[in-house]
Amino acid sequence: MKILLNTLILSFLLISISYADSWRDPSWAEILKAESIALVEYASDGKFRARAIVLKVYKGSVKPGEEIWLTNFSNRYGPIDKMSKGDRFLVFVGKIKYRKKDEEYWQNRIKRDSSSRPYVEAVKQGSAYYVQTPTSGDLKVKGNKVQYDLLQTSYYRDQEYYDLSEFERFLKNALQKKPKKSFIKYLKKRCKTLKNDYHLAQYLMMLQLIGDKSYETFYEKLLSDQQIGVRYALAQLLGNQKSKKHRNLLVRLLADTNSIVQGEVVRQLKVYPKEFIGPILLKRLGSSGDGGIYPGNLMDPVRNEIDGGKVQIIKTLGDIKYTPAGKKLLPLLETKNEYFFRLVYETLRQMGVKDYVPYFNKVLRSGNRNVSKEVVEVVSRDSIVECIPAVMEFIKKHKRYEHPTIEGIISTYNGLGRFNSDTVKNFLRQDFIEVLQTSEGDYYGIDNQGDWVEEYLDVCTEKSIFIGDKGKILLYNFLYDRYGLNQDYKVYPSLFKFKKRKEDSLRKLAYQILKGEDILRINTLAFVKLNSSKQPVLHNYTIQYVLKPNKDNKFDELGDYLETFNQKFIKNGVLKKHLVAAYGSSSHLYEARSIEPISLRQIGERFLNYICLFPDRKDIEFINNLLKYKYYTRKYDREKIQKKLEAARKRIKD
Repeated sequence: MKILLNTLILSFLLISISYADSWRDPSWAEILKAESIALVEYASDGKFRARAIVLKVYKGSVKPGEEIWLTNFSNRYGPIDKMSKGDRFLVFVGKIKYRKKDEEYWQNRIKRDSSSRPYVEAVKQGSAYYVQTPTSGDLKVKGNKVQYDLLQTSYYRDQEYYDLSEFERFLKNALQKKPKKSFIKYLKKRCKTLKNDYHLAQYLMMLQLIGDKSYETFYEKLLSDQQIGVRYALAQLLGNQKSKKHRNLLVRLLADTNSIVQGEVVRQLKVYPKEFIGPILLKRLGSSGDGGIYPGNLMDPVRNEIDGGKVQIIKTLGDIKYTPAGKKLLPLLETKNEYFFRLVYETLRQMGVKDYVPYFNKVLRSGNRNVSKEVVEVVSRDSIVECIPAVMEFIKKHKRYEHPTIEGIISTYNGLGRFNSDTVKNFLRQDFIEVLQTSEGDYYGIDNQGDWVEEYLDVCTEKSIFIGDKGKILLYNFLYDRYGLNQDYKVYPSLFKFKKRKEDSLRKLAYQILKGEDILRINTLAFVKLNSSKQPVLHNYTIQYVLKPNKDNKFDELGDYLETFNQKFIKNGVLKKHLVAAYGSSSHLYEARSIEPISLRQIGERFLNYICLFPDRKDIEFINNLLKYKYYTRKYDREKIQKKLEAARKRIKD
């Protein structure tokens, strides 16, 4: 927090994602409720668990001199905090509860790691404990100093050490029902003697955490303290008591230049009547800071968030349903930040304000992809039919094949496809045809056009939108660059046999060239077209060879290694443009599009679903040939296709 308070992350990372190994560090108010709090000294080394001797108890059932096991101070994916014998920590812990129904789990753990047996026995005996999270709940002790920060429980690099006896005194007062007046007096005296000092923030937080509600005139001087942490702590302390003096000073502190301080002030002011705070917050909205403290990236396991001034003001205006703010919030919808857009819109919904259609239309016509995507989802979810023309205009004009694509804007779940009017269906029909007619450009391994086609196949299948016979021809031809199939294979089924012969011949050639090598597999793809005499000719081809991994080969040398095999092909008349060279599961050298069987791609199933919805006899023959020539080999897939064929035959009464 100390570092973050001085370097704000000026972005809105309001992300809702589930993480396998992530956590939220508790607040100090939460951590003080830990089952046991004690000073311990580790009696063994350990990265994930270690033995410790209890030296002193501040709370709970642990006893001085007792040997316990401690865990959860490290996370398997990091951070890993190795404990060493002799290390001392002040820990906030909970007991690991042993249940008979978990016995199999514990025994399996011993089987996997025999060294865990003493720890498992400690669990059974009730002498194993866990710290709060891998980044909070254990404070390093060196001599008569302890490392902590009362503005946050999360550990950070270069965290300060403070007097241990003073912290113990704080703990004693924080844990009893009523703090001693002498300690409150001591803290306030220390506050008066410090200026522009981060230690001052610790004393203010001690006052806040022990629940002091009195008002001191020296608090006013702290409004201009240079330490951001001091002003941030002051805001929390002033929130302890709902009085006119506390309230008025909070209002003054709302003018702070730091966004994080502003955000904390707003959270403390929220308890006051909306008639009082609503106008004040609205007045400060324009000058409030954008910054907040959020996880630095998606891999950061600590998911704590602290909203800054602007975000917190908007959230609070929505929570208190201060409807006069609507007119001032509406223009904020014209943002370039999709998270901020969602925040403003949800706030307007809370207030019951519905005058956002002109702003949505303006955003959609601005062409901003990320925000417009959010607008389309909102329009779809809330059935805002007035925005449909602007949505269709955005779909037509935005950079459709820019990666990553946003084909979800046409889906039946959160896109235009949720609407059922004839106007929408006609638009979807025509736009699908346009997608099939346009090329995505030269993207190897990234099938952006394919993503759109897949989505359109889903939408048109679900809504029974027929793209016409010409549209079906385009759909068949779309398959050519990916699988070497097109409308000709429907009209001239003999092409399947010719294509397979060519692919078998290419595969045989590849095995001859790589004879003696450790080959995992070889795939070939022949692109056959009809010439002017309607005779099949090989137009293009791809050979994809995959070598078995060898531990002697270094990853950074694989390119040169695979190039030696490419040269063998070149000597045999196979140009590099026809090759995809791979090593294990990784492609390293390629100039051709990687081969992926249609049976392994969702496009295959979606294509079949759509064709079987609007079939003719030639469609059915085409699908039968896919089965005959082993485009689908798994029993499950073949049975599914047979069911689709049966339904298709019934549709044409064949």
